[in-house]
Amino acid sequence: MAAWAWLAVSGALFVISCGPNTGAHPDASSSGALDGDTYEVVVSVDGSNANDGASRLPPSAHGVFVPVTFASNWTSTAAQALAVLDVDGIAVDLAWTDIAATSTRTYDFTTLDPLLQLARDAGKGVEISVIGAGGTPSTWFDPLSLIHLQYSPHNGATDRCYDTIAPPPWDAVYLAAWDDMTAQLASHIASAGYSDTVVALRLTGLNASTAETHLPAQSPAMLNNPPACLTVDSVAVWQAAGYTPVKIQAAWSALVTSWATHFPGVPFELVLWPGVNDRFPPIDDSGTVVTPKAAADQAQYDAMVAEAARQLGSRLIVGTWFLMTGTAADAVTVGYANQYGIGTLWQTNLWWRSYENLNHGTVAGAAACGGTLQVPVPCTDETFLDELDQGVHPAGLTVPGPVGATRVIEVFVPDPTLYPNATHAVHQALTQ
Repeated sequence: MAAWAWLAVSGALFVISCGPNTGAHPDASSSGALDGDTYEVVVSVDGSNANDGASRLPPSAHGVFVPVTFASNWTSTAAQALAVLDVDGIAVDLAWTDIAATSTRTYDFTTLDPLLQLARDAGKGVEISVIGAGGTPSTWFDPLSLIHLQYSPHNGATDRCYDTIAPPPWDAVYLAAWDDMTAQLASHIASAGYSDTVVALRLTGLNASTAETHLPAQSPAMLNNPPACLTVDSVAVWQAAGYTPVKIQAAWSALVTSWATHFPGVPFELVLWPGVNDRFPPIDDSGTVVTPKAAADQAQYDAMVAEAARQLGSRLIVGTWFLMTGTAADAVTVGYANQYGIGTLWQTNLWWRSYENLNHGTVAGAAACGGTLQVPVPCTDETFLDELDQGVHPAGLTVPGPVGATRVIEVFVPDPTLYPNATHAVHQALTQ
């Protein structure tokens, strides 16, 4: 990992530099890049970039992106994020119901289009995900095909539960509806003129409450202190529905094929879930509930990443939604990147301005730079830079070539404004 340091304050300018780097963006030029012995950025205290030229490169899946759909007002949040010079784009994580119209297999993109238009007007990019799970338009399906699952983040620590009412992912009608959704989304993006604005899509289809890839697989008995809202034994529900690892792998292959077919040439981000024993229901191929084992869980996950890499090749980007100051980025994610020769993406934590209702609004920032979810430590520009650098230069990443570098670092509003020097340095590292 590069050695970043705050060198001096000269008038109204901060000078930032880093030492030798082992994981720079391989497309970087010698000016402003991280592949030399030093890297120097001059930024003003208001976050403007003294090294930037007059023009911005065309949008791509590189740089600093801001998720905007965690906030209550998506459009104003997107406008706020896109107004920051060193923000390269926004991430729009939609529920399937956010674009689904009332009639079966019809769509209304009036929620999505204003966000795409804002980004296009700013000359910046958009990452898109469409999440089924609790956002599945359940009225489109035969009620007899629906199953009811629940999931509580952080093993119930947030006292919040998410319900999924949908057919099982291997259901043929469900898979056909999903394929139709990806086809109509692709058609709309192209016909509305947003093809150059949408720079990446999340690889979704097997989710619990976010774009992170895992299934609702909890039961109250599995948790040490289950929240009162968790009343469904999802493992039992999966067993009754006929879940087997073979079925879920076949469903995953179909979901990946759908995305890959309708969005040829577009990068896809596979957001990993860094747990063990809880990413899939502990059910074997005979349909028997078994004792959860990390090895079995990991084998299923390995097979899913392998299938995505088989279909997408260098278009696949793997990542994890967690970074912390002084803590190495997820080693499993780095291992997949090295194994398949693909890029990575990372997202900071959300321990202060949390959609999970812990510490909400206690301080101005979103990410913490230490502590715990319950007792987080606020960031400074310097500690925030260290946190982001865990993703810019993840420990152990050895993939050579343009496809192997870190591509995207995601940060939440309002952190780019609070920590402009850190944000600028990372923007430069990933885009120059």
